[in-house]
Formats: sequence, structure tokens, C-alpha cells
Amino acid sequence: MKKLFMVLSLAFAGLTNANAQSNELYINYSPVTLTTKASVPGARNDLSVSGFPEEERYDGYIQLENGVGMMRLLINEFDDAVERIKERYGDEVKSFSQEISLATGRLVYPCIKELAEKVTEISPGIKIHVYEIINEFFGERITVSGLLTGQDIIKQLTGKELGERLYLPENLLRSGEDYLLDDVTIGDISKALSVDVGISKCDGYYLACALFGVEPE
Repeated sequence: MKKLFMVLSLAFAGLTNANAQSNELYINYSPVTLTTKASVPGARNDLSVSGFPEEERYDGYIQLENGVGMMRLLINEFDDAVERIKERYGDEVKSFSQEISLATGRLVYPCIKELAEKVTEISPGIKIHVYEIINEFFGERITVSGLLTGQDIIKQLTGKELGERLYLPENLLRSGEDYLLDDVTIGDISKALSVDVGISKCDGYYLACALFGVEPE
């Protein structure tokens, strides 16, 4: 385990430096994605919804396999899904009601919060708590959600309003497993926080369905 953490720390040292030099680079939703402003003109550094360039700037997402454009794609998928859900449920969507929470890394927190607000504007009965988790384990300058640990999530969400379910992004799990980098499992988090924990795919459609509380088609 110590060896794993040492490798991760070294691998992401470059991300830390890039994050500090935000006038040149911004980090996308994927924990290993770096995108230069030169490759995507118009990029901003706040990482709110408006901070991402228009879809046309990504030239058909030709670098998507490298992570370039992942967050813009998620935003577009989310917006499309919202329209589909409104069309599917009609006026009924205005009466939807649930209380849930989301936890994410500092980097994309503003964007995720804006997406949640779009849902609550359409369905006032839905209450969504969006929490920014500070990476105390690897250091506060590591701001991507993919490197969050279970112990940081538990520590920072203890005593918070979490509602019926807490959603975590799937990219913080080890591939094909149900535990995080520090070996804390989803079950451990659920037990410690006394809340059902769901995993949200890094896909705008599934995220929208989770926030509205509807099943994907």
C-alpha cells in the first residue's frame, strides 16, 4: 500500500504543479486529463459550466480517449437528459421530490453545483446538497475527484445533511472494485455516515436521472 501511495504521489506531482499554474492549464473531470488552452481555445479556469469552451471547439471530441473534452461532453449529455426527462414526464417533473447529496473534488465542484441547481429550478421539491471534498490525504493542491479517499469523505461529511442518499463519482473507485485508494469501501462510508451510498457514472445522462430520482430508460 505504501508503494502504491508513493507511485500515485509522484505521478500526480505534475498535476499539482499544473493546477497551480492555472493560467496555462486546466484539469478536466478525469484525474489524469490535462488540456492546454492552445489545444482548446477559449478555456477558462473557474471550471463552472460556463468555464468550458463550446462543443465546436473540441473538433468532434477527437481527443476524447485522452480525456480532452470529457467535462464538456458530460455537460452536454446532462442538458440533453434534462430535456428528455422533461418531455418524458411533462408537468409531473415539477412535483418531483427527494433529498440527496453529492460529493466531489474541489476542481469540478462549481460545475457540479450548477448542474444540481438546474434540477432544483425545474423541480423545487428536490433538495440537493453538493459538497466539496478537500484532499487532505494527498494534499489540498490535489483537487481532482479521482484521488479522493474514503477517510477524507467520511471526516468531512460527518454531521452534514446528506438526505436519503449520498452519490459519489465512479472515478474515485479502483477499476472494477468497490473500494477507494485507501481501501475504504463504499459499505464503510455508508455505515460511518448512516446513509445509503450510490455511485454516479461519469455520464451526464445517468447523473441527471440520479438527481431527478428517475430510472434511466
